[in-house]
Amino acid sequence: MNITVISSLLIPYLPALLKKVSESELVGSVGELGQAGWERACQLWKALQPKLETELAAKMAAEELAKNPEDDTWKKPFEAKLSELIEKDPQLQEAIANILAEAQQDASSPGVQQTIGEMSGGQAIGNMSNSKATNVGQIGNVGGDVNF
Repeated sequence: MNITVISSLLIPYLPALLKKVSESELVGSVGELGQAGWERACQLWKALQPKLETELAAKMAAEELAKNPEDDTWKKPFEAKLSELIEKDPQLQEAIANILAEAQQDASSPGVQQTIGEMSGGQAIGNMSNSKATNVGQIGNVGGDVNF
C-alpha cells in the first residue's frame, strides 16, 4: 500500500479534519481543494482516526501538519506512523484498499462534460462558473492585417 498516496489525500485536509479551522474556512478550503478530495479524506480519516488517537507520535505529527500542511519536518514521521498502524491491522488495510480502489475508479470515470453549442469552424471560447459554461463565444476565421 502506497503510504505517500494516503498521506497526500489526507494532509491538505488535516486542518479541517482536526477541526483547526472555522466552518467558513473549512468551506473555503474544501472548495479550493475539491469536494471529491474532501469526501475521500473524510473516508480515510474515519478509518484511521481511532488508530491515530492511540498513537501519540502520529497524533502529534497530524496536529503539526494541520498547522502547516507544507511542513516536511512532520510529513515523514506522520507517514511512518501511518504505515506502521496500517501494517498492524488487516481490517484497516482492507478498508483503506477499498477507499483507494474507489478513488481510482472515480478518477478514471469521465469528468464534467457539457455541450456548449455547435460550431461550423473556428474555436470555442468560454469560462466555467458554478459548473456551467458562461461567456461562450466563437472565434471564426480571421484574415488580413489583424492585431490582438
